[in-house]
Amino acid sequence: MVRLCFNRRAIPNNNPNKGSQVTSSQSLRSRTKTNVSESFTKIVLDASRTAEEILLDQIANITKNRELTIDDFELRDTLGTGTFGRVRLTRIKNQTPIIPVALKILKKIEIIRLKQLEHTKAEKDILLSINHPFIVNMLYCFQDRLRVYMVLEFIPGGELFSLLRDKTRLQNDHARFYCAEIILALFYLHNQKIIYRDLKPENLLISENGHIKITDFGFAKRVVGRNWTLCGTPEYLAPEIIQCKGHSYPVDWWAIGVLVFEMLTGRVPFLGDDPLTIYHNILEGNCTFPDILSLTAKNFIKKLLCKDKNKRLGCSENINHV
Repeated sequence: MVRLCFNRRAIPNNNPNKGSQVTSSQSLRSRTKTNVSESFTKIVLDASRTAEEILLDQIANITKNRELTIDDFELRDTLGTGTFGRVRLTRIKNQTPIIPVALKILKKIEIIRLKQLEHTKAEKDILLSINHPFIVNMLYCFQDRLRVYMVLEFIPGGELFSLLRDKTRLQNDHARFYCAEIILALFYLHNQKIIYRDLKPENLLISENGHIKITDFGFAKRVVGRNWTLCGTPEYLAPEIIQCKGHSYPVDWWAIGVLVFEMLTGRVPFLGDDPLTIYHNILEGNCTFPDILSLTAKNFIKKLLCKDKNKRLGCSENINHV
């Protein structure tokens, strides 16, 4: 039996491996979507602004004498599916007020088969150590013989990808708002010595108040110096990842440039029918800026999509630089 060491995240005060791990965008973007029941969603919309603190208190009360188990949860709709398992909408039984949570359920046999044990451990360790208003925070983590369970905040607004699919592209003010919140979250992660490495609309959720929440830390990693793992989504990879020259925090700033371009135009800047063609276009800088982009937006994106990582916007330690 595989055992991963899991610990409950500390209850906050009242103050507010090497190898190719490239994600297929097509497979992720064709994931099954399930509508959440209206009655259950309403509970979220009526929830207190301190829902996270309430949930942590509820979990603490249960775990005074024992660990949480899957029997403590009332499983509802499936929110999403992936290679290792699925995310279910759920609630903790026999607790009031009723506050929904997202339960990420990972199959151990798939984690081992796909050699993702180290990535899963890293995701768990990182999520237990961080807390930020623009990140989907983890409340608790436990396991049984067959599965690993991560108890996460439930974010009812859906993915930014779905919003882009419906609207094609965003207005400048909306894109600027989301971009600012993502920058604050990434700057926080970088100060914690964490590279995110998987920024894209599918991993950005929208809260009930309209704020961005970064989710899915499967490729995140604590680093000192550089890392050489080829991982991420082809359209969002920075040149230094493709060239295997060693990468660090600047890859996240490159990804912001790609994301802003996609939010404002409805497509990614570097296109191709296969990953190799996309990589070629990234390395050659084959990107055409459509006329719908303002001069300010073009200049901002170009500074983020700078091939020289040392000159790339965002690499300064001062967030005001961005």
